[in-house]
Amino acid sequence: MHVSKYDVQVIGDKWNEKKDKYEGGYTIVRLNSDEGIRFKKLIPLVAELDEAHDGTEIEVSVIIKQRSYE
Repeated sequence: MHVSKYDVQVIGDKWNEKKDKYEGGYTIVRLNSDEGIRFKKLIPLVAELDEAHDGTEIEVSVIIKQRSYE
């Protein structure tokens, strides 16, 4: 299966030196492309990012566009 475009983000905390504490909601890592990728090759990339950044929750949104037979 071919994924035509993808956008993978790791959202987490960053240290705020002015406030001397961590603040959440920052994009730590972003991996995206409009070039596409084979689904089997995308899964290991997502798994590696999850492991490297102590992922606790993964959200997936998939849109399948039906082929036009005109």
